Amino acid sequence: MDPNYRNFSFNVVFSSCSILSDKEIEWIKGVKMWDIIVNSSDVSPDSVQRNVFFWSEGDPCPQPAQLNASVLEPCKFLKGYDYFAVRIKILVKSFYSI
Repeated sequence: MDPNYRNFSFNVVFSSCSILSDKEIEWIKGVKMWDIIVNSSDVSPDSVQRNVFFWSEGDPCPQPAQLNASVLEPCKFLKGYDYFAVRIKILVKSFYSI
């Protein structure tokens, strides 16, 4: 995805509704994932690196190796839940039981 797309869509949505001031929009744009993690959990600010998506030398929680599928447990297939199929069965059952 084009990295400018997110900024474009963000600008279009917030600048067209005039709910937020330009200052508030700039503040929102400055919020990073680190801010969200630290402010919405019990994680202390010095426990997670500022750029949470990349580890750099000296960051907390050193990463011994890049994760890949060979070191993870195999995924179990999720069957999902078909709400509409279940709902139709219930409706049919109730219709015929009348």
